[in-house]
Amino acid sequence: MSEALRAYLRRRPWSFSLWRYSELVPLRALEFPEPLLDLGCGDGLFASILFAGRAGTVGVDSFRPSLELARRSGAYRALAGADVTALPFRDASFATVFSNCVVEHLDDPTSAFAEVRRVLRPGGHFVFTVPSERFKELLFWPRVLSRLGLRALATRYGEMINGLLAQKHLLPASRWRELLAAAGLRALRLQPYASPRVAALFDAGIPIAVPAFLLREITSRWHVLPKPALAGRLIERAGIPRRARAGALPARTIPVAPADGGPRSSRSSLDGQGPSCFGEAATGTLECRCRAPT
Repeated sequence: MSEALRAYLRRRPWSFSLWRYSELVPLRALEFPEPLLDLGCGDGLFASILFAGRAGTVGVDSFRPSLELARRSGAYRALAGADVTALPFRDASFATVFSNCVVEHLDDPTSAFAEVRRVLRPGGHFVFTVPSERFKELLFWPRVLSRLGLRALATRYGEMINGLLAQKHLLPASRWRELLAAAGLRALRLQPYASPRVAALFDAGIPIAVPAFLLREITSRWHVLPKPALAGRLIERAGIPRRARAGALPARTIPVAPADGGPRSSRSSLDGQGPSCFGEAATGTLECRCRAPT
């Protein structure tokens, strides 16, 4: 079992550990130039694994109890309590802004994207993860109920889980591109990272996670029981396909314009794919050879 997965299983229910591990696998293949801003950093667990050993990471979150836990994690050079639509940083302060499963919870993602654009340096990266428009339909119980002909019940269940997770925006790739463009950011890549199997296993494990989830709502922190090593092995083998662990994620390709004006190349899109995606946007020319708006 990987140390990253072991760390999550110690501090999260296994279904949430599965989901975060499915994010860590592809994100570890990306570069995150410093200084780096973690937008909606939470308690810092994800950053302590993804950005381990970095000295230039700054975290921001509006939830004070999470910031205290993030401070104890030691993952950040500095932390700020602020709304993501009003960041307390100067223009062009960061080479990278990262946001993991945050913007789908916001009332107005465009305002947050505008702030990201403001604090990014020319040529900077914005990397974020969001659930896709297929999130609800790929959960385990909606799939079972739909096959039994209980489509109305399947829809209600999906809405219940989405409400429990407070997700306000389950959008297709085209809509995320529009929101980024409205804030002056050009999407370079939108790629799925979690398979339908991950979504089904995540949902199947939610009943077990309910007590921990309720305690978190009361105490503002997770309380979980120790898990057998078998749980980690099942997540690695069943939750994350072998090709995904190797970095070969299936995706539809779309043409993008290279920065040097040469032939058009291909990048990945999340349209019609799995339950979630990561995106990469830019304010300038990056190593993926896409031109930012001028």
